[in-house]
Formats: sequence, C-alpha cells, structure tokens
Amino acid sequence: YPHTVAVWYGDKDERIAVSAMRWLEQTMGTERCKVEVVKGADHGLMYNTNVVLDVFD
Repeated sequence: YPHTVAVWYGDKDERIAVSAMRWLEQTMGTERCKVEVVKGADHGLMYNTNVVLDVFD
C-alpha cells in the first residue's frame, strides 16, 4: 500500500480490540501507520470534536 495511514482509536472501544490496532501498526510498519490512542473515547470517535479537528489538521 503506497500511502501512510493514521488511525484514531478510543481506549474504551468495545468493538475493536487495541491488539487489532497494534497488529495493523506492526504489519504496515510504524513509518507507514500511526495509531493515535484517545483516552476515555469509545468507538464513536467521529462524534468527538477534538478528534475530527485533529484529522483535518
């Protein structure tokens, strides 16, 4: 995959395990995949204003 990937993950997510995010990061390589863990957030990060602003920053 020729592009870099940024993933925002809530540490309270009950649908996707943090191990899945770390697997993605390790498989793609940390230079191509960045996982940002948001403390206290769940699966609904698209409703988190700070995360949305960070995505477009």
